[in-house]
Amino acid sequence: MRLLLLRLAAAGALAAAPAAAETADVDFAAVGPRDPALAPLAKMQIAGSRIGWSLGDIPSAFRAAAADGLPIVVVTEGDDGGLFANVLRCPTFNTLAGQAHFILIPLPIADETSDAAKLVDALHMDPAFNSTIAVLAAAGGRVNEILRVAGYLDEASLIAKLKPAGLSPGRNPLPLDSIALGGQAPRDCAP
Repeated sequence: MRLLLLRLAAAGALAAAPAAAETADVDFAAVGPRDPALAPLAKMQIAGSRIGWSLGDIPSAFRAAAADGLPIVVVTEGDDGGLFANVLRCPTFNTLAGQAHFILIPLPIADETSDAAKLVDALHMDPAFNSTIAVLAAAGGRVNEILRVAGYLDEASLIAKLKPAGLSPGRNPLPLDSIALGGQAPRDCAP
C-alpha cells in the first residue's frame, strides 16, 4: 500500500495536467443521482469555513500533504450521495477546511485504472457501495493510515470520531448557503 501511495504522491509519477473537473468551480457529478449535491473543488476552499474537495487530481493532494505535513482525508461515497449530501456539507464539518487535504471518490468507480481506483484498492476500501473515510498521514516519505470510519454517521458522531486524528472543528462564520452548495440543506448537521 505504501509503495502505491508514494507513487501517487510523487510529482512525476502521474500526468500533471489537472482533470477536466478541476477547471470548473464545482463538480456536478460528485455524488449519485438519488441525492444530488454539488462539491466545491479544492480551489474553492476557504480555510476554517468550506472544504475544497480533490476529485480528479488525487496526486496533487498527496504532493500538497507531503509539502505541508497536513493529513489527507479520503472519502468514498456510495451512489446515493447520502453522506456527502447530508453530513460532509454541514457547517461545523466544513470548519476542518485547512486542517487536512480532502479527497472525494464517488462510487462505484467506473475506470479501474484511475488514480481513484488505485487509491481505493491500496486502502482496501469498498470500490462499489459503502461510504468510508480514511485519514492518512503523509510525513517523511511515508503514508500511514491513522483512522478509518466506515458507514453513515451524523455530523456530531463523525466529528467525534475524527478528533483522535487531530481534526478539531470550530464555529463556522459563513452562512450555510455559502458553505454547502446544492438544492437541499444537509439534514444531519449538529444543532
